[in-house]
Amino acid sequence: MTPQTKVIFSGLVGAPPEIAEKLGVPEGSELARLDRLRLANGEPLSVEESYLVHYLCPGVLERHDYAKISLRKTLAEDYGIRLQKARELIRAIAAPRKLAHLLTVPEGAPILYVERVSFTASGEAVEYLRKFYRGDRYVLYNELQG
Repeated sequence: MTPQTKVIFSGLVGAPPEIAEKLGVPEGSELARLDRLRLANGEPLSVEESYLVHYLCPGVLERHDYAKISLRKTLAEDYGIRLQKARELIRAIAAPRKLAHLLTVPEGAPILYVERVSFTASGEAVEYLRKFYRGDRYVLYNELQG
C-alpha cells in the first residue's frame, strides 16, 4: 500500500460557534484550518479537517508542505506543543455531496465520522479535528484492558 496525502485547503478562518466552544476560544477567533485527503494506492480513504488555535502556533500553515510532513510533528518540534490527551466521538453518517465526491462514494453512502479535540498536558485545547472515513475501506479496532 502506498500512502499519499493531498492538501485540499489551507488558510486562516474565524472560529464558528460550535468549534469555538469545543476549543474554549471566543467565537470568530483566528484558527488555522488544514484540510487533507488521505489516499492509499491512489484511492481516497479519508478526509481530515484540522482547526488549530492560531495564536498558539502562529504561521503554522506556512511552515511546511503538509502533504509530506506531519502536522503533529510540526507542533511538537517547531512550537513545543505536545498533544497529550484527546476527547473523541465516533459515529456513522450519510456522506454529504462534497465528501462523497472527495471519497468517490455515492452521496448518502455510510461513512465514519470522527470528531476529536486534542489538549496539551495542562489541559489547553489546541486542535479540533474532523475525520471522515469511507465506510467500505475502514475498520475500527480497539483493544481494551481493565
